[in-house]
Amino acid sequence: MIEGRELCNDVGGLSLNDKGEDVIQDFAAFKQKIQKLKVIARAVPEVKRLLVVGLRQMGHNVAVTADGTSDLPAVEKATVSFAMGMSATDMCK
Repeated sequence: MIEGRELCNDVGGLSLNDKGEDVIQDFAAFKQKIQKLKVIARAVPEVKRLLVVGLRQMGHNVAVTADGTSDLPAVEKATVSFAMGMSATDMCK
């Protein structure tokens, strides 16, 4: 288990590459951490985006379920996104 903030600190967060795309700053550290990862606690929207970007950078397709505007950073980067239920915000849908 790791807390979201700790994961972000360990991998250096996100930066932009020369094409203006989000990338993990320390991709080698991300790959090492993600192999053992089972639970992420306190995953704020920025952490969710970091996870999606990192997994996509590894070549994975990523699905995100969301219900609110705060989830949009991850939704934007996912391969597939699903708005959850009638209570989901219009932005999320």
